[in-house]
Amino acid sequence: MDVFKRKKFDEAMFSENRDFDIRVGKYWDNNIKEASFEYGFIKGDTYKPGGTCAGSGKITFTSIITTFNKLDKIYPEIGIHLDDGKYEWVKMGEYFINDIEIDRNRNTTTLDLMDGMFKLNREYVTDLTYPAEIRNVIKEICLKTGVVLANETMGIASMNYRIDKAPEDKKMTFRDVLGLSAQMLGMSCFFNREGKLEVKELTDSGIVITADSYFMHGLTKSEIEYQIAGITCKKDKETLTVGLRTGRSLEIENPFMTQSILDNLYHSIKDIRYYPYSLNYQGHLLLDVGQWVTIKTNTGETFK
Repeated sequence: MDVFKRKKFDEAMFSENRDFDIRVGKYWDNNIKEASFEYGFIKGDTYKPGGTCAGSGKITFTSIITTFNKLDKIYPEIGIHLDDGKYEWVKMGEYFINDIEIDRNRNTTTLDLMDGMFKLNREYVTDLTYPAEIRNVIKEICLKTGVVLANETMGIASMNYRIDKAPEDKKMTFRDVLGLSAQMLGMSCFFNREGKLEVKELTDSGIVITADSYFMHGLTKSEIEYQIAGITCKKDKETLTVGLRTGRSLEIENPFMTQSILDNLYHSIKDIRYYPYSLNYQGHLLLDVGQWVTIKTNTGETFK
């Protein structure tokens, strides 16, 4: 999306009279009764790197459709009506059909969807020689599971961290190793709107939501600011620590962690501060996953 279209898109998103549409292949808004999508960078109200959150969705069509099959790929898109009369379409991701429910009484077809994270739920096997650089561990995981890595160049300095030895736990999956590797980098993993795997850290979206943008001014937030005071990492039979062990201490378990990498992880995330909140937002932001927004309350208070 170019700069001009992005400006028009943002204006439409924050307008009081937002007009959305949806399409899934040849099926458009008038063929779709309801649709919902759930995806994220982290879960819960506590920031913890190393997430491998799986995206999911559900779409109900207004007719009986028998041409869908399990594991078919579909590409839902959300469109917003711009002031020039056109729609700007945004991909919601690449999804695979997990389940199909046909209700012949209501004349509906409902698809239960999942993103590509399911491909990584297999036992971890490797041809690498350890110690191995994390960038090579992640690339091999993608190669063995048939996943496309979005940031293929891996041009991040910390990607040259090494994992000293291959996992000894035979029950560990590709997804487990991916999450633990990303955690050492202070990052998390998710499938983006193109259906590719991204390994990234939190970034600022630059978007500010003001009090007149959320539904019925329904903002609820914690009165305690969240900031990581220290990290405790359980590694096999030893425990590594950095920072304070009191207050908001982050507890993780990672058999690949070293003290120096843990120290670097702490210093890379210790300045992240935010108030956990829930917000009845009127509409969809369609943010890139892994971004935060700035909230302005009706009293002038600002937080992230």
